[in-house]
Amino acid sequence: MTFFPSRAGSHAKLLGRMIRTCGVDPAQLTHDRPGLTFISVARACMACRDTESCRQWLDLAESEGVQEPPSFCPNAARFRQLRAE
Repeated sequence: MTFFPSRAGSHAKLLGRMIRTCGVDPAQLTHDRPGLTFISVARACMACRDTESCRQWLDLAESEGVQEPPSFCPNAARFRQLRAE
């Protein structure tokens, strides 16, 4: 995967929205395993190619109050686990 700053910015915004929408505490991500969980989540997001599906899902989920992460999200299981803790 080639790194492009615009791609990184786009994914960072989507990741932030996904974290909030799925009800994950951002502080928990940065404190879990001294930051390693956040790094892992960010890497999985950067490698994801479903950005348009993500954007569309977020638009719908935010307006409807959905918190369950979408199945196509590479971080879905991790977000569920973090919410349960």
